[in-house]
Amino acid sequence: MSNKNGSGLFGTIIWFAIVFAVLAAFYYYGEKESGPGASAASVSFLEGQVDVLNDSLGWKQASDGIVLNEGDSIRTGLGKAVLSFEDGSALRLDALTEVEVVRLSGKSAVFSNKQGRVYLRVKDGTSAQYQILAQEASVSAQGTAFTVACDQTKKTVAVLMVEGSAKVRVERNSDAVESKIESGSKLDLDLSKPITEAVKTSAVDLEIVKSDSFYSWNKEEDIKIGDPLGVLEAVEDAEGIEDAEGEDGSEDVENAEGADVAEDANNEEAKEDQVLDLSQSAPAESNSGIFLKASAQDDGVRFTWVLNQTEAPYGFKISRGTEPNPYYPKNDFVYISSVEAREYTWKITDGKTYHFRICTWNGGKTSESACVVHSNDVQVTTKQASINISGFEYVASELVLGATTSESGVNLSWNKITAPGFQGYKVVRSETDANLYYPKNGYIKWLPDDINATGYTDDSAERGKSYYYRICSLESEAPTYCGNVVQVQY
Repeated sequence: MSNKNGSGLFGTIIWFAIVFAVLAAFYYYGEKESGPGASAASVSFLEGQVDVLNDSLGWKQASDGIVLNEGDSIRTGLGKAVLSFEDGSALRLDALTEVEVVRLSGKSAVFSNKQGRVYLRVKDGTSAQYQILAQEASVSAQGTAFTVACDQTKKTVAVLMVEGSAKVRVERNSDAVESKIESGSKLDLDLSKPITEAVKTSAVDLEIVKSDSFYSWNKEEDIKIGDPLGVLEAVEDAEGIEDAEGEDGSEDVENAEGADVAEDANNEEAKEDQVLDLSQSAPAESNSGIFLKASAQDDGVRFTWVLNQTEAPYGFKISRGTEPNPYYPKNDFVYISSVEAREYTWKITDGKTYHFRICTWNGGKTSESACVVHSNDVQVTTKQASINISGFEYVASELVLGATTSESGVNLSWNKITAPGFQGYKVVRSETDANLYYPKNGYIKWLPDDINATGYTDDSAERGKSYYYRICSLESEAPTYCGNVVQVQY
């Protein structure tokens, strides 16, 4: 009796094994017959500075042919790169761009565009669904080509449809908006607005596209592989593009979509305001790990920078001086605590000429609080501006404020001023107003009659919040003066 039951059980097991094998074979060969997908991403082209993050050791220089898997990232400095896939599709990165590989499953390829601009060419006939994520937006397509430009600082995303069509979906909490974009169209997202007002579509401005070196490069690449050009038909050849390269040979990375990744190195006004040659290493007294650009704007000096095989785990400090190569702690400075920051506007509008450098700060983790890596020196003549509001004058150059963070709070420091009728300092803080001043925003600390007071620790700051700070000087025989605005993430 037991033998009979045993043989029946054995037969049942054999039957299930056969069924499982048939289903597995059907699934395997069915997948195989559908053609190659996007199960692997390899770096097939790189130019200039390109880094990858594919282990716990941090960013490192990329090599041609390196394979990226789910969770890996790639970023470009003043260079560009191409990720290639088994089905012939390609993701091309413009300069100053960072992309994370979110999913690679053969049937689905998802990438997160953290910053900058990418061009996705999806091979016609592929079985894979490609998707680009950018902040709150996702762009999905098969057999098509488009660019996605992401600016985290401005909270904008721009999609330009080169060929074919794609679906753009924006999600925020429980709300969602979907749009379909066709070849020759452009979709702009302003994610600072309510989701129902964030989407704007328009026709592609061919004059802008024609003169953009990124599109010229993509046209050349698409011609090589025989893909339809769509909008790129209108793009001039590389030699016909006047602003494809600056005098220093660095590539112009101004986005045609309007997501400003970096300022044009050939811009005539910028050349008057800055001294910068990216074709050479930083000065001998500097380290070439950071390249700094600066230009005078109406609201101050705007800085953008690129890291080259350098990390900034404790943020950055920008130093200002009247002589070349200023440095912290000798010279005036501002502290930028965000390790992801790549731009900053220092509100200096006194019409004077200064030298600036940016550095990675050591966070006070050694016996001497100092910078680790310094950038090149840039020289800028600031624009003159003063604002009179009901008898109060706010001049950004009169007081220079700096800030650091610690366990005890946000540590503010400023230079001592001398003025007749000095009455004291007002420490002003706001979570939302970047143009704060006294008396509009009130104050969190009043330091009366002490002209030697050059510091204050805001111990009421809460972890995880971002604050704007400003110091104002009250004088009986002159208008109230307020210094530069500093933003701190605590």
